[in-house]
Amino acid sequence: MKRLTIFLLLLSSISYSQSLKNKLQGEWVCTRILDSNGNTTSGKFGSSDEYLKFNFAKGNLFITKAPFDMGIKMPIKFGNDYIDLFPQAVYQLPERKYTVNSINDDSLVFITNNNNGENIYYHFINQQRLLKSISNNHITIDEGLIIIKHLKLSKGANRVSGYQISNKPENLYPSPIFNDKASATFGDYFSINFTFPKTYKPDTISDELIIDFDVTDKGVQNIKMIQGLNDEINASVIQIIEKTNNKWHPLKIDGQVINTTLRFHFVFFSGIQNLGINFKN
Repeated sequence: MKRLTIFLLLLSSISYSQSLKNKLQGEWVCTRILDSNGNTTSGKFGSSDEYLKFNFAKGNLFITKAPFDMGIKMPIKFGNDYIDLFPQAVYQLPERKYTVNSINDDSLVFITNNNNGENIYYHFINQQRLLKSISNNHITIDEGLIIIKHLKLSKGANRVSGYQISNKPENLYPSPIFNDKASATFGDYFSINFTFPKTYKPDTISDELIIDFDVTDKGVQNIKMIQGLNDEINASVIQIIEKTNNKWHPLKIDGQVINTTLRFHFVFFSGIQNLGINFKN
């Protein structure tokens, strides 16, 4: 009898975990991160006004801070009412476990603990809800600012990138996804392939370059320089975008491709000092 009771308890635990796993499948974008008093705050994966997406695919979680990137893959553990991002860790790490505070088809709230042991609340909406509001076969998405930095360091990677993408409603819509096996992100790919002109003045931050291009089932099309810097940099940027032709997965709704115009903003920095760049798009 005792063995049967233990078996039933284990079976019940597995079914609850499976239920949570099924409920979380799909893409969730963060709308805000709040403390216990309802004030905006920061978490392990960014601040309350920055873009953040959790994509649950089977037993994995993909976390990204850009709508157009695949994200970092993390095999996770599902509990009855929580997910464990570091199930192999010996110690209890900050923001290791995310307990479900509430969940339905459209929204999700996780509770976790920050470095100070205080509760913080991640609020998400399901991107499937946003997909339903797209009523035509072509949309335009502003994908925010990408910072390209080439640092003349003696050690380590010297070609890096950063994003500044807000979680404003217009940035929360699903996007075509960039996927390159050799590069973790679109920013990484761009920084590795971009070459500064020899005449570029070091330790200066460029003006903003703005470029549009379409992503369809035929790849990248209609590249347009909206605001350029100079002929050499403009040509280099266009050439890199052209090379990504087969690296984009177009946006689809119910199997139908939605032609999408993406707008990217770039700023460039090359020099010895790792200057802090604090633009807000």
